[in-house]
Amino acid sequence: MNLLDPDNYNFYKFENEIKKGFDNILAYLLSILESQGIDKVISIIKASGIAVSFYEDTKNKEIFNKIIDTLLPLIKDDEKRKVNNLITESEIIEDIIAKFNQMRSAYFDKLGKEVDKYQVVSYLLSLERYLYGLSGNTDKSKNFNLKVALRDSAIESTGMILKFFMFNNYEFCGSNKFIEAQYLDISSKHIFFSTYWNEINDMIEYWKYSKVNILGEIHNKITFEISDNEFELNNIISNERFVNLREGWQMSAVGKVLNKESDYELSDELEKLTYLFSTLYFGTPTLEEKVENIKLSKWIKAYQLLINECKRFLATHARRNGYRIKNYCISKTKKMWKELYLKNGFSNIEFESIFNIFTFNNKSQDILDCPLIKVDDQFVLIPSLMIYADPARALSSNFLTRNSKLNFKGKGFEDRLKAGFKINKIKYSSLYKRVNDTEYECDVAFVMENDIFFVECKAHVQPYTTRQHANHLFKLYKETAQINRIADFFSNNPTLIKEQLTLDNDFQIENYHRILITTSMIGRPLEVNGVYIIDESSFNMFLSRTPPSLMLINEGAFKQHFTQKFDVYHGSITVNKIIDFLKSPPQIEILKSFYSKRVMKLDLFDICRHAKTNKTVYMGNEINDLDEDLLNKYYSEQILK
Repeated sequence: MNLLDPDNYNFYKFENEIKKGFDNILAYLLSILESQGIDKVISIIKASGIAVSFYEDTKNKEIFNKIIDTLLPLIKDDEKRKVNNLITESEIIEDIIAKFNQMRSAYFDKLGKEVDKYQVVSYLLSLERYLYGLSGNTDKSKNFNLKVALRDSAIESTGMILKFFMFNNYEFCGSNKFIEAQYLDISSKHIFFSTYWNEINDMIEYWKYSKVNILGEIHNKITFEISDNEFELNNIISNERFVNLREGWQMSAVGKVLNKESDYELSDELEKLTYLFSTLYFGTPTLEEKVENIKLSKWIKAYQLLINECKRFLATHARRNGYRIKNYCISKTKKMWKELYLKNGFSNIEFESIFNIFTFNNKSQDILDCPLIKVDDQFVLIPSLMIYADPARALSSNFLTRNSKLNFKGKGFEDRLKAGFKINKIKYSSLYKRVNDTEYECDVAFVMENDIFFVECKAHVQPYTTRQHANHLFKLYKETAQINRIADFFSNNPTLIKEQLTLDNDFQIENYHRILITTSMIGRPLEVNGVYIIDESSFNMFLSRTPPSLMLINEGAFKQHFTQKFDVYHGSITVNKIIDFLKSPPQIEILKSFYSKRVMKLDLFDICRHAKTNKTVYMGNEINDLDEDLLNKYYSEQILK
């Protein structure tokens, strides 16, 4: 993970250059070749997406080939070897994609043409049947983690499946067609193939934005090795930390209903946390900021409205006969959806924007982001998919995929930080100075011993996919320039600092430090351009002297145990403790221990990458010897007995 030169992560720029036409992207790459060399050119080509064709995209492939043909006569022999290696890797990846597509087509070709015409509705029905079956399993304690994994896999796969249908021009028709059960069984296999495809797609994203070694064939299979460990760990630990934080809030709710007869009681409890989750995702306590000219609070309401419709549908359709869309899914025309939204306080303009953004298309990330699926003149919701949806996560992913403007200042973010300083009696203040037409404003500066810490607060939406994490890291890198500009000015004008922090004139400032605090979770210790980057959750826990905790739930009893293994949480806050914490946040150190490199063996290739080898949520008597050894490293042995 090279955050000193993060151009690999600036893919939106490269994609936009391609949209301007071949002559433009060629001129851009030739200028990069002259100024920065062939390695940078190769990185840009990979990150732009033109090196690998997913769906036999001849346009991008033609651009790629023409660029290569232009480059080769201009470079030296050792540079040609690098370009030829890029070509080889591209061909290997495309060969795997082609073999996968052939494998999938061979399986579904056994369907007749008449049934093939209705593959889309057949899949939607099979998905609802499958998810409804998972919801009906009442053995919650024993199978909770497994059920969540199966649901997540099916939901994550569905977006890819629908885009596959769209690219291959499958008909989205048959909203009133009866489908026989045997064809639903066959159609459900799309979930298996799409789960497989997710592994291919994720590997390709790592190849595009970081470093992946493609090793020679062993037993007639290629092995991909993700060699940029820091980038991979940042992504998976960031995701894991965020999920764990949400689940920490949910654990008490789970405990209340573990022994009940219906999962829907759990759903009712979790709905109460929707607002809290939303403030966490978007980094704003009020949700008054606007996205696409609609307040975040109203976006949440709009999505929750769909969830509530699904709950009502399932409550009144406990017995569903005949495999038709209208019997198993919610199916309404656009006019009917509009009537529902207008009835619930939305304007005509708001509805049009919400409806367009909620409707699935070939640019959508997944089905939770855009849950309305157009079939004939109907817009269909999968009820058992939606009832456990997290509105904030779905919306944030949707907005990130659309590259919507989400740079919220987040006044409440700064207020929370200042409250932590006040409780710990740490002297703090905002800093401001205008020089001619130039403004210098530091969100918060605080004093510890004889050192000054400059803090910049940035509210970011939590990333999830590899692509989103790459883009997020690029944003963080760019934002270090802002705090450095401000810190440079004030550190050269110490009198201003003393005045605004009400320090004595004879106060001797020994050192200056720069911190960028983000509302999204980080997954690795980050220090970029002299700036420490940390997330609000970790930093606030440090200020409150609250170490990481282990949460256990068993037979409805909820227990939380805090580690005592980290000195940075013991005693008063000092400069050394702050620096030690920023250089190695304990939350990240602990979670890193839960992952290790593994070789995943798939039919078409093997992949060497980090995998989670220990659980982070324990329900019932699930702790095995491997888990116990790791937990004992950070927690008292007594709590596991």
